[in-house]
Amino acid sequence: MRQNYTIPEKDLIPEGIAWSEVKGKFYLSSIHKEKIIELDAQTGIHRDFISSGAYNFPSGVGLLADDESGYLYAIASSTASQDMRSGLFIFRMSDGNLVGTYMTDTLQKHFLNDLALDKRQNVYITDTRQSKIMLLKAGSDSLEVFLEGAEVLYPNGICVSPNSRHLYIASHVHGIRIFDLETKAFVNARDTSGLSRGIDGLKYYENSLLAIQNGFSDSIKLLQLFLDEEGGRVTSRKVLAVNHSKFHIPTTGVVVRDKYYCIANSQLPLLNQEENRIKDKTKLQEVYILAFDPERGSE
Repeated sequence: MRQNYTIPEKDLIPEGIAWSEVKGKFYLSSIHKEKIIELDAQTGIHRDFISSGAYNFPSGVGLLADDESGYLYAIASSTASQDMRSGLFIFRMSDGNLVGTYMTDTLQKHFLNDLALDKRQNVYITDTRQSKIMLLKAGSDSLEVFLEGAEVLYPNGICVSPNSRHLYIASHVHGIRIFDLETKAFVNARDTSGLSRGIDGLKYYENSLLAIQNGFSDSIKLLQLFLDEEGGRVTSRKVLAVNHSKFHIPTTGVVVRDKYYCIANSQLPLLNQEENRIKDKTKLQEVYILAFDPERGSE
């Protein structure tokens, strides 16, 4: 595999990234073009996985590839205030066909954002606008509210421990919240230090969390948050990168073997999200996918 990748489709404005070991491909969702692309890890060539306008798919955000089922789980939520579309789309990676769609109600504006899958095939989804964690139970045909309220205020990134014991939720206001899926209770306190606030992408890696902290304009960081032996408390953190030269609102990343690949420059500030219009095309750059080694702390 390559260390880094560039995508010449400058106006992609990607948000989510996933990896399939079986396919040897990355998948990236596009906010602006309302589609998903696939990127071959060997050749670096990309093509549309689903094209713009297909399946009534709005702005693409969180992605997750599951090689066990062969499914690509994709969250899409319109960024326009009057467009109420927000939901989970499930595709077969083998042919790009839609397997199922699970939409939120249209009584209020939702923004489903990111997702995690446990070993029982339950899907947990952050609803950033409504401060909720939604759940698609394995075998269910609809979304339900799993958590809501002040403890998960404005949730964004989310992941689950390999043993499916702990759900890790990045609250923009309260930092990393850790929910025990067996006891149905939060096992850590709110972060009053601010060290884990403003996190977007969140992934589990060897008893730690890899997190993109892009919620503060003066400092964009890639963090490694170390957990205690039980995985129920953040004990320390390491800064793997800060204000990297390629960073232009990095959003999410994915663990591939011993590396962490992230979308370095989503270029979200160049998009008028209400109108889904690029403000100044001359400022756009190629999209960078950067690899970071948690052991060395840099790409």
